[in-house]
Amino acid sequence: MKRILFPTDLTEKPKKALDYAQYLSINTGSELVLFHAAMDEAERAKSIQELKALTLELEQSEVRGAKTIRYDYMSQEGLPVDQLVEAMDKSKSRMLVMATTGANRDNFQGLYLKSNTSAVLEKLNKPVLFFPVDSKVDKISRALVSVDVMRYSKEIITQFYEFSKLFNAKIGFVYVDNSNKIEVQEAIERFKYFLTKEIPSAVLQVVKDAPLEEAINGIVQADHIDLLVMTKNKKTFWEKWFAKSATQSMAYSASIPVLVFSAD
Repeated sequence: MKRILFPTDLTEKPKKALDYAQYLSINTGSELVLFHAAMDEAERAKSIQELKALTLELEQSEVRGAKTIRYDYMSQEGLPVDQLVEAMDKSKSRMLVMATTGANRDNFQGLYLKSNTSAVLEKLNKPVLFFPVDSKVDKISRALVSVDVMRYSKEIITQFYEFSKLFNAKIGFVYVDNSNKIEVQEAIERFKYFLTKEIPSAVLQVVKDAPLEEAINGIVQADHIDLLVMTKNKKTFWEKWFAKSATQSMAYSASIPVLVFSAD
């Protein structure tokens, strides 16, 4: 992971998220690219100076070991999310770290933030880490991977396992079973066997007959989880119309950082 992109509105609101992004960049040996979507030429000129100042501040911080931190910006054309996707390509970033807020979820601002989160998940096929601005998490020590035993990517799981080693983090898995079908039970056993071969220290928790969000939040609280990992699977036509995305919902509402991989 050579570069991490961090979009900022240049206010103090995403400060904790920026600290977390810097923490990730240091532990992964990645460059941290700061990005601001300007609306016009005047704002862009001002934002360049502010990004330079913020970059200098990060470089002179007490944290040591990071590579040179870069900044970047885009022109005013296009919607903010489109600019963000373009910035990921332009900077050749491999991960997006994005500040989110749980405040005002039921008013217009909350709906706007939720729609941006949904748009990012829909349009970006690279790993995205959503960091709640009010989260107290500052490191990765315990990670929980939400897995669908009927369709999961071994490649994504092994990639995240290698990622977790950089932080000496303990990882566990959870599957919510609301079907109780025989083929699901067989898939659970196959996944457990896969873990014994690839990640013997990890355990799969199976929660039966419970809403997925409720089950995940319960484990997060009980096991003091500080990073939730989910996978975005490609949806069928009918799923797009009728099925609620648990990944999207957790990315928007979780109280801890949520790292989303794309199965695409």
